[in-house]
Amino acid sequence: MYTNTYQSDMVRKDKVLWGEGFAGALHWKQLHEIASKVGYSAPCLVSCSPIAIEREDFKQMLGEARYCSGTYRLFKPLTAQPKDIDPSCHSEVSLVTYKGQILHHEESFIYDHGLTLLKGVQTSVPVQIINILLSSRFANEFEFQLAGSNESNGCCSKWNHLESPLMY
Repeated sequence: MYTNTYQSDMVRKDKVLWGEGFAGALHWKQLHEIASKVGYSAPCLVSCSPIAIEREDFKQMLGEARYCSGTYRLFKPLTAQPKDIDPSCHSEVSLVTYKGQILHHEESFIYDHGLTLLKGVQTSVPVQIINILLSSRFANEFEFQLAGSNESNGCCSKWNHLESPLMY
């Protein structure tokens, strides 16, 4: 469970709110901070559902806080980048093709809420995603091809993973 606010001490110590999950909810940025500290990729939001606060006493204690249930993918990327590409560079893109061999995902692979890789379709992605896929258990399920710089069409602007799940 994620929220758009940092929990007050009053909320964190309330046993009823704790039992309902609200008191233990992470501010959505905290997941990104934790992942970065332990060497994981930026969390990739796969799905998200808002959580309605219906009880009036909860609304009074929680104020304007919003909550959601989010499912993320986190990967431990390789330390060496393919072809010595700068890991902070978002303008380098590569091509990836999903082979369609993962059980129950034969037609497509959902990487995150903004990227679904279709079987047999070559897709341009930032090299960071190639690095993540190469270091994952899914590496053999894809074909990879380095494509080079793609600054002119701005295709990589949508790969900003630091976004609130509460937007959806």
